[in-house]
Amino acid sequence: MRNLLAALAALSAAPLAAQGQVDPAVAFGARENVEFIALSPDGTRVAYAVPRATGQGSRLMTIEVGGTPPRDVIAVDGIAQRLGGCNWVSNARLVCQIYAVTQSSARWRTRAG
Repeated sequence: MRNLLAALAALSAAPLAAQGQVDPAVAFGARENVEFIALSPDGTRVAYAVPRATGQGSRLMTIEVGGTPPRDVIAVDGIAQRLGGCNWVSNARLVCQIYAVTQSSARWRTRAG
């Protein structure tokens, strides 16, 4: 449990340390550093989504608590597809909700996928 708390603290503190002094107006419009987080049933792995460096996209990352560095699982561009969230269904399997955005009759429509 102590390793889990250390990993979560590192995830949340790293972006804050890199920012230094932040203009409140810029911070108000900024995206969240971690969009969602999910712990595996046995408590040894964490899945979380972070914004991509540019645009509206997201990257799904996993990390073993007290072990390996984070690894990319999937990335979406935020234009044609968006990541809705993920949950662990077993210690080795994630189920994620991805939204597809399609154009129909000159209107944009979001459809759950």
